[in-house]
Amino acid sequence: MKRHFWKLALILVGLAVLAYIAWPKYELFQCRSRQSEAKAWLKHLYEAEKYYFAHHQEYASIEMLLKEGLVKSREIHYIYETQSHDSKHFVIIAKNNNDIWSIDQTGEIKSIHNACIL
Repeated sequence: MKRHFWKLALILVGLAVLAYIAWPKYELFQCRSRQSEAKAWLKHLYEAEKYYFAHHQEYASIEMLLKEGLVKSREIHYIYETQSHDSKHFVIIAKNNNDIWSIDQTGEIKSIHNACIL
């Protein structure tokens, strides 16, 4: 009976060590997955801004894009907000805790603060 107990204990310790080693990689995977969502939404918002600009000769706030039906939602894991917009420029920010990304009228996605860097 004692022999089975020690085998089971050894297996559990081994699994605990493997979980301890794998957990940071799992958290990094989750973080990068959320960032992929933010980048995809920023690209979607960029396309919506370009469409709006083609019809109105100015860029819009996210609220206006929602009102026009060009965007269905603005929050999933990130909060999306228009930092600035006028007839020539726009900047949209995606925030999630301390992970911040932006896109502007050039379509370039920039990392303001990358929470996935270890």
